[in-house]
Amino acid sequence: MEWVYFVTDEVKEVNHDMPQAVETYLVHNNLQAVDEAKREIIDLYEEDFTKIDGTGLAGR
Repeated sequence: MEWVYFVTDEVKEVNHDMPQAVETYLVHNNLQAVDEAKREIIDLYEEDFTKIDGTGLAGR
């Protein structure tokens, strides 16, 4: 299964079924952007854990 089609160095099409961090890397070719995407995902998980356990300790 091919996720990305290239024309010269430009990404033309990305399959959005891949993990967000992988898609971010393929689109931006930048590890800092990948790290930011991963941190946003972690923040969302932490918010969800707080909904389950008000202390926030459920996810730790």
